[in-house]
Amino acid sequence: MEDEFITYGTARIMLSNVTYDMAANLAAELASIDGVTSVSFGNGTEQDTPEEIAEYFKGSDALLSVTFDGEETDPISLSAMEEIKAQR
Repeated sequence: MEDEFITYGTARIMLSNVTYDMAANLAAELASIDGVTSVSFGNGTEQDTPEEIAEYFKGSDALLSVTFDGEETDPISLSAMEEIKAQR
C-alpha cells in the first residue's frame, strides 16, 4: 500500500506581527520556492467572510499551510523547508 500512496510533507507556519497583505504576499513568495507544491492562506477566493478570515488571521498573526513536492524526508522537501526558514 505504501507503494501506491504518497503522503506529501506539509508544514504550518505561524507569522507574527504582520498585516493581512504582508501575509498574503509572503504566501505567494513561498509558493514559488522549488519543492513547494502549494501555500494556503485563506480559502482561495477573492472575498473571504470575516468568519473565514478569523480562521487563519487574528490580530497580527497569520497561519500559512505549505505542501511540499515530496514526502517529509525527501531531499526536495528538506531543501524547500530550509529555503522557507531562510525567508525570515
